[in-house]
Amino acid sequence: MDKVLIVDDNPVNVKVLSSTLAESGYDLLTANTGERAIMVAERAKPDLVLLDINMPGIDGYETCRRLKASDTTKDIPVIFLSALNEIENKIEGFEVGGVDYIAKPFNQKEVCIRVENHLKISKLSRELEHKNQELNEAFEELQVIQEQLLDINTMLVESIQYSQRIQEAIIPSESALQIVFPQSFAYFQPKSIVSGDFYWVYESENYKFLAVGDCTGHGVPGAFMSLLGINALTKIVEDQKLSDPGLILNRVDYEIQRVLKQHSDSRNIIRDGMDIIVCCFDINKQILLFASAQRPLLMFRSGQIEMFEATRQSIGYDGYRSKTNFITNEISLISGDTFYMYSDGMTDQFGGEIGRKLTPKRLRHLLVEYADQPLDIQKKNIIDHFRAWKGVYDQTDDMTLIGLKM
Repeated sequence: MDKVLIVDDNPVNVKVLSSTLAESGYDLLTANTGERAIMVAERAKPDLVLLDINMPGIDGYETCRRLKASDTTKDIPVIFLSALNEIENKIEGFEVGGVDYIAKPFNQKEVCIRVENHLKISKLSRELEHKNQELNEAFEELQVIQEQLLDINTMLVESIQYSQRIQEAIIPSESALQIVFPQSFAYFQPKSIVSGDFYWVYESENYKFLAVGDCTGHGVPGAFMSLLGINALTKIVEDQKLSDPGLILNRVDYEIQRVLKQHSDSRNIIRDGMDIIVCCFDINKQILLFASAQRPLLMFRSGQIEMFEATRQSIGYDGYRSKTNFITNEISLISGDTFYMYSDGMTDQFGGEIGRKLTPKRLRHLLVEYADQPLDIQKKNIIDHFRAWKGVYDQTDDMTLIGLKM
């Protein structure tokens, strides 16, 4: 129930206003002086004050000033009551903080309408102020959360950037690749700072090895998998002295499943793995031995490009189906043969005029177009073409393309 304080030194006016407003169900309070009105307002905190201007002691203007000066009563709306209808009187009333002006003699319907309207306005104002306060508090909380998230994001980015330096130290640079394969190039483009793609190169007395891997996912999870792949290859070739690519992939498959405990029947089994091609160039016999898990090998010879299919199974978790041994394939090398290995991030990239994937077929056509050029020119033209294809589209996945010429 809304409280209305009637302040008037004339008992007749108080009686008229009280009888008029009583029918509306208001809780009515009265005072006959300004001083008394201030005391009642401080104690009872009415929702509206009807305040006469001409009273003994302090007048209505001064009473209103004091009400507005108090933190307890400053938000209570004040409607002035007066027979003084000069414009100057009304202006002074608004200047000291009044919200409206009712002239004497009273029109009962006008009094009820004005009181009701200002009570509604006051209620809405309080609700709005409360909502604004809630919004301000929520905004302050969001600012704190935002600052915390910025700190966390900065920490994560710095951590990932440091991880990038570690990955770059482990994955060979293009210049390191060219020490083993002088006529070669490497295009290596992570999607998110660190990469789930990797390539690996190794040279022994009689063999040159090259592998290109595409691990599950990208970013940090993919980068962890890439390090597992590189570590497994190095261990198997350098320490165990294996040179047969099929046997190497079998051992890599075993090592990945062992490290990730994928032989377990647990529902929480880690289902990550990788697609990878491993090539072994026999320097003395001039042959290429290769084995592949889901990644094709492309060879350009005599103006044509040939694609060698991969074994249709991945390294690591590959469902619960039975796996077969990876097959080693052999190619007799001819001077000028050019080989290409790539991750599916190249062919899955959306672009072109209508946002389609590049596709393996388009990539093969692109390689044929530039295959007769020197490898450094090839790389530049391929990358330029690829970027033009990608256009405004986001990079879909990690991307790797290796080319080498015999």
